[in-house]
Amino acid sequence: MMSDGLKAEVITAILFDYETEKVTWHSTYGEPEGHFSLTAAGKFHFCFGNGAGGYKTEEDREKEKNKSNSHPVEDDHFDYENYDGELRTIGFTLRVRPLEGTEAARLMMVKTETGGSDNAADAQNNRLIDLTNTLRDKMELLLDHQEFMKNREATHRHVVEETFTLVMKWTFLEAFVLMCVAGAQVTYLKKFFETKRYL
Repeated sequence: MMSDGLKAEVITAILFDYETEKVTWHSTYGEPEGHFSLTAAGKFHFCFGNGAGGYKTEEDREKEKNKSNSHPVEDDHFDYENYDGELRTIGFTLRVRPLEGTEAARLMMVKTETGGSDNAADAQNNRLIDLTNTLRDKMELLLDHQEFMKNREATHRHVVEETFTLVMKWTFLEAFVLMCVAGAQVTYLKKFFETKRYL
């Protein structure tokens, strides 16, 4: 969440399975930022919510049913009546890698080609590839954070420039009023000390 000064409890990010509409991933309650990764195939819905707490999963519905049956059930953290009417800015990056490029698919292919036995060179190669993928993921996460910071800085700079413009306009207005008052005072004092001459 890139909006400063607003609470993060109302923000949710949910990943749905397209076919079953079951929740595959749900953001942590109250956290203004986070990241996740999963290995899956198929179509998904990725949704953000601003209010109403969270999405009710099958587990949540089961809890509600048990509550109605007078069983003591520990409630989840989401406040489903949470509306504050404030607009929020969300920054997010979604990266989708093809299934063929995943480590699991590559290892399956290597084991098929070698008959299921890995030699020392293949094991070392696999470890290097895993380290490279981890480094790439962390670098991309770092770049995402840097991009979000740039956007936040641009927003703050815009606010500062608007404030500076208003201050400059107010300063010019004050200077104009002061000049008018000073001119009026000089004119009044000039008339007050003016000596009248009679012929």
